[in-house]
Amino acid sequence: MYHSRQMSAEPNRDDAPPVSPADLQAVCTALQEFHARSEPGPATSIDIRSLQQVCSPGADAQAVWARTLILRILDHIVPGWMEQANMDRVIELAARFPMKTMQPGIEYHEPPFDVREFMKEIAAR
Repeated sequence: MYHSRQMSAEPNRDDAPPVSPADLQAVCTALQEFHARSEPGPATSIDIRSLQQVCSPGADAQAVWARTLILRILDHIVPGWMEQANMDRVIELAARFPMKTMQPGIEYHEPPFDVREFMKEIAAR
């Protein structure tokens, strides 16, 4: 569990809610399988209902999808880090690590979470 960036008792409405690590793992696996089957070329999309089907009943698939950003951003910033990481621990941390929900149509100049703190937490595990 992370210590230095605990979520406050009253979360900001822009804070992404924590999700089940099992749901995050299921969505990550579904996305990997989707990309493995996809033809190279124009971007394709995935319907949120498809992701909801791989999540546990009642899960917030939109929140789970938002938290996949942590892993995708880190993969772009530090290519190859996943091959050396204990992904069970990474998924557990990513499911609960403080982050902001990114809004469509808004240009962001930094990731929605503290990348250095996240990497520090991974290294500490």
